[in-house]
This record gives sequence, C-alpha cells and structure tokens, in this order.
Amino acid sequence: MKLGAKMFKLLTLAFFSFLFAEQEINLQNCEQIKTKIVPLLILNVNINDQNIIELLKKDLMMSGQFEVEIKSAEMPKKVSDITQYFDDGYSVINFLNISDDGNYIESRIYDTAQGLMVKGFKIDFNKNIEKFVHQLASKIWFQLTGEKSCFNSKIAYVKKVSKSRSQHRTQICFQDLNGEKEFKIVDTATVNVKPQWNNDKLNPGIWYSEFTKTNVRLMFSDLHQNRRIVFNFDGTLVGISCLDDEAVYCRSGNIWHFKYDDKQKKAVHTKLISMQGTSSSPNFTRNNSIVFACDFEDRSSRICIYDFSDGQITTITNSGYCVAPCYSKGNNKIVYCKKDEGVMQLMLYDMNSKIHEQLTFDSGNKIDPCWSPCGNYVVFCFQTENLSRVKILNIRTKKSFFITSEKDLCSYPAWSEQCDNE
Repeated sequence: MKLGAKMFKLLTLAFFSFLFAEQEINLQNCEQIKTKIVPLLILNVNINDQNIIELLKKDLMMSGQFEVEIKSAEMPKKVSDITQYFDDGYSVINFLNISDDGNYIESRIYDTAQGLMVKGFKIDFNKNIEKFVHQLASKIWFQLTGEKSCFNSKIAYVKKVSKSRSQHRTQICFQDLNGEKEFKIVDTATVNVKPQWNNDKLNPGIWYSEFTKTNVRLMFSDLHQNRRIVFNFDGTLVGISCLDDEAVYCRSGNIWHFKYDDKQKKAVHTKLISMQGTSSSPNFTRNNSIVFACDFEDRSSRICIYDFSDGQITTITNSGYCVAPCYSKGNNKIVYCKKDEGVMQLMLYDMNSKIHEQLTFDSGNKIDPCWSPCGNYVVFCFQTENLSRVKILNIRTKKSFFITSEKDLCSYPAWSEQCDNE
C-alpha cells in the first residue's frame, strides 16, 4: 500500500506537471487570428480591479481580430476543466491570476482542443494601471499571434481650435490607442503641421513644422510642452525622417540630407534630391533608400525611390495622382494615397513583391497615412466636406475605427516608433 500511495503521488505530480507545463505546440487557430475574428475567453480568477480587466479587453479587441468575453473562474485542476470550453466554442482561453501578495499577475493560455497550456508568464504589477495593462496585453498578444503589438505606442495629430470667428489656434496633441485621454503639448496662434515622433524611447518628443511670417521652420517639443527651434532656414521645411544620427527633410520642394560630423563637430546639410517639380514626404527605408513623392510640375504626382548606393531614382507609380508615401520597417511596405474617381484612397506597395494593392474603396478622402510600429495598422486623416478625423485601419481585416471626435478638426496623424516586445 505504501508503494501504491507513493506511485499515486508521483503520477499525480506528473499529471499536473503535464497540465501546467508550457507545451511546445502551436495554437490551431494561430493563422486564423491574423485574418479572422477569433473568440477569446479571459477567465478572471481573483483580480478585483475591474478597470484592469476592462482595459485589457479593450486593448485586445482593438484590432478587430478577437471577440473577447470575460468570466470569473477558478484555476483548472483537471483536463476537463479546460476542454469544456472547446464545446462552448472557445479554442483559446486565458486564465489570469494575481499573486497573494499582489506583486504580479500570472497568465496562462490554453488550447482547449488539446487541453494543454500553450504559454504562461508572470508580469510584475505596476501602479500605473494603463501602462501595466498595455504591457499585459502586449505579452498576451505576442503569445497568441507570435507578432509584436503596439498597445504601448501613441498617436499624435494636429487639432484646429477656433476660439472665436477671428481667433484660431493650432494644437498638437497625442493619445494612447484607447483614445480615452488626450494630451496637449503645443497650443499656438501660428499654423503647425506635420508632427513626427523622434526615435528616442527614453526622451520621446515630436518634430513639427511651424508657419511664421517669414518662413516655415522645424520645431521640437517634448511631452512636457518644452519647445525649441531645430532648423530655421529660409523657405519652407515640412516633413522629416530620422534614422540613427542622420535625417532627410523636405525644404522648399527639394530633399535635403542632414548628418552631424563628429570630426568637424558641426552639422552638415546637403541637398540630396533636386528634381523638376516639388518633392515631399521623404522616408528612410531599411533598403538603403528613400521613398518620396514628386509632382514633376504637372497635374500628376508619383511615388519615387532614391537609392543611396548609386543615386538612381526609380518611379514606382506610373499613373494617377499619388502622394504622401510612408514606409514601414515592420513589414517592408509603403502606404500612400492615390486619387481614384475623385476620392483619395489608401494604396499599399510591397517592396519585396513589387505589387500594388488598394486598401480602401469607400467615400471620403484618406490622406497623410502613417504606419503603426508593428506594421499591422495604418492611421490616417479621414476628410469630407464637414469632417476631418483621425482613423485607424487594420490592413489585414480591413476594419477601421475613429480615435478622434467628429466635433474636432484633426489631421496629420503620426504614430510613435515604440513597438512592444522589442
């Protein structure tokens, strides 16, 4: 009997080790998650703060790829505690459990068809609830899809405010993806356009162009409303792209290159691209090149690529009015705007396959697109005769949603570079 009891204990330990150990298997619906709506059940074991649960649900549902439901439950003790949910239509479930001392939350993701834990992790609790939930959602997202997310990133945009018929101000604001809080960092009587995040995760801030009486200059503001002049040249300076210690920017219709010379201890500005017509929207790519738009002094506008290695310029659009290219290092694709039957629509160009794809077809102009850092979403300005709002498009599901109010006139959206799971 003693041997039998010992053997029973060993078998019990082995069973629970198998049940709760992280298994090297793939979720059966992993590929479906990327293109279809998948039911996801979150089982809350003992988290009393409903704000955490609701914010988590909002993050995971943002993409339109999950239909999230939340229920209370106890931790599973046997395989049938997991597989029962498969019969209810859930192929993926996620148990959330806060530690007794409240210092961390444990997450366990199960494949209900096989009754196995696929992934599990612990995350230290942070008193900044929103930041903590974004981190939690990012880890869950990565384990479900194998892809980076952007829950911790931010979106900036320009907002026009009318104090009276004669008093108008231009603000630069930003918000998290949940759209619940708006932060204002610039508020002036001058015209401000084209915000662009810097790439400094420790000291984030925004470049933007400010119209003065004599020129259009490049400004910078940190997130605490501390502003300074960056470039104050004659002419107009609108649009900048940074890569490590260099930048390209548009100055009076030409593309310029900036780099700091360590030996001479000075900044070096060089005119890089000067074409017949007006060039705009320069973007570094990861292929040692720049993508930009040029109107060639006619009524058309084309998307072009400049190769640093040989100085050659290639036109990648040969027809139509195409503007505002934006490159994603997350997927090596370019999104741009093209006029189709009088309406500006979003287009996609794959730099690997060289294939163009139309993303939008509905009414309303879509302008000034910008990629999410993960490369799965595009934020853009949606304009009609009476509206100017910021909208996000999931390029896989083609679902979209607004993040600014219809009462506000917002434009020039810019997505921060911070990507979760980096």
